[in-house]
Amino acid sequence: MTEPTHLGITRAAYDTVAVDYADLLRDELASRPLDRALLTVFAETVRAGTDGRGGLDGWAGADGQMGSDGRSGADGQVGADGRSGSAGRAASDGRGGADGRVGDGAGPAGGGPRVADIGCGPGRVTGFLRDAGLDVFGVDLSPQMVAVARREHPDLRFEVGTMTDLTLPDGSLAGIVAWYSIIHLPPDLLPGVFAGFHRVLAPGGHLLLAFKAGDERVRLEQAYGHRVSYDVHRLPPERIAGQLRDAGFTVTTRVLREPQAYERTRQAFLLAERDG
Repeated sequence: MTEPTHLGITRAAYDTVAVDYADLLRDELASRPLDRALLTVFAETVRAGTDGRGGLDGWAGADGQMGSDGRSGADGQVGADGRSGSAGRAASDGRGGADGRVGDGAGPAGGGPRVADIGCGPGRVTGFLRDAGLDVFGVDLSPQMVAVARREHPDLRFEVGTMTDLTLPDGSLAGIVAWYSIIHLPPDLLPGVFAGFHRVLAPGGHLLLAFKAGDERVRLEQAYGHRVSYDVHRLPPERIAGQLRDAGFTVTTRVLREPQAYERTRQAFLLAERDG
């Protein structure tokens, strides 16, 4: 089967910039109190709705077991997007394979609710969520980003894959974070991606999206000190919220932040809960 062109282009770009991207954005979250607060709210919301094993309200976690209560910088500017890594990403088979698909969702033995950081880049957000008490694994389209993430966070699991081909079991996750990782996908693919998120989240599971607000495609030819060529899509928050509703989510929080420092556009954040 022929790989979609956008995946190859995005993978090549982030393979090229991976090391410098990680170095330039290593401490970027420290200068973004609102971004940290939203990630913390997500983590606390997930933890409050689970029993610590990834299952919610009678739904099994990815290991197929019930809980004890019987119930689970992408615009090329340094720090411009408050996130890690490339887009359109998710895990492989969970055992180091590179088939480009998300696997069984088994995370590290942290004991907290199981969460996927889809589009993790070098793992900055993954590490933040781990420190917030979540059993989190990171997944990314770029093998070089994954290699950097594994070096930076050797205690966490990172795999290669794409969010457009999720093979995780139904209802296997308590939460998903897609931190600026939907912005490299052609917008017409997003409803299908959100349907995939809905399928792998347990009822009551939580989703956090971060993306650049707007309504245009921007072609980047230079990023993080390298010549590259890939697309960034600025997305209308209302349209994304509507697509989430159509996919079976209730949007619980909407934040639109003004550009800071070298950012060129407003930054949008949506928290949503999977309907039962």
